Amino acid sequence: MKKVNGLILGLAVLLAFGCGGDEKKKEDPTPETLPQKNCRVIEQVNANGSKNTFVYNSDGKISRINYLLPAPNTSYHVEISYNTAGNIAEEKTIKDKNEYESGNLYSYNADNLPDKIKNYLVMNGDPVVNGFREYKYNASKQVIKINYFSVPDTVLNFYKVYSYSSPNLVVEKQYQRDASGSFYLAQTVTTQYDNNKHPYLALGYYYYPRLVSANNVLKKNFEYRTGTMSEVAFTYVYNSQGYPVQQTTVENRSSGSTNTWTYDCQ
Repeated sequence: MKKVNGLILGLAVLLAFGCGGDEKKKEDPTPETLPQKNCRVIEQVNANGSKNTFVYNSDGKISRINYLLPAPNTSYHVEISYNTAGNIAEEKTIKDKNEYESGNLYSYNADNLPDKIKNYLVMNGDPVVNGFREYKYNASKQVIKINYFSVPDTVLNFYKVYSYSSPNLVVEKQYQRDASGSFYLAQTVTTQYDNNKHPYLALGYYYYPRLVSANNVLKKNFEYRTGTMSEVAFTYVYNSQGYPVQQTTVENRSSGSTNTWTYDCQ
């Protein structure tokens, strides 16, 4: 009888521990890792009342941006086409009455990075180049210099030099041409970035500042030739995929303005 009672007691203990273990598993589930998605921005609403909407082609590349401006301003859109390598070849800016106004033409280096972007105006129905930007890179494929030329005289009007003191800190020095043709340091901009994804990440080199960083700006400090300084700070609300859905901008600690974004995440 004692052996039977001992067996029953042992089974009861095992059952008790077994049930407790099941309950613990239910109470402390392993956190589920959400799958990462690619997000394409489809709408941006700006603090000034304007709105941008984004259209993509069947390859998932940006093909059109509509810039919807509050009255009495004229809304317009930009059409984007691609070369055989899948890089942006041309942007055309078109007014609301389908008036072809201006655009940009892209060329690339061996690393498929933009080496020149030509700006043109449409005059009497024909595109006339009136300036271009020329890009230089370091061995890490980071842009280190942008030259800004005017034409037809191919005059270098100003240039920007970039240095990367840390992964999230970039110093930009802008040199301006004076009347004698010499260059002087006009301003220094120190920019701090976060580690999250920029809303324009899917827009490719249409948003050419991504050549400096593909992340979002947290703070910009400006130091001008005159010795004056200013600061612009940015705060964000992010979605689960690391893209900002809201940005608040505060300049020189004044009241802030807010932009918002809507995405298609797949």
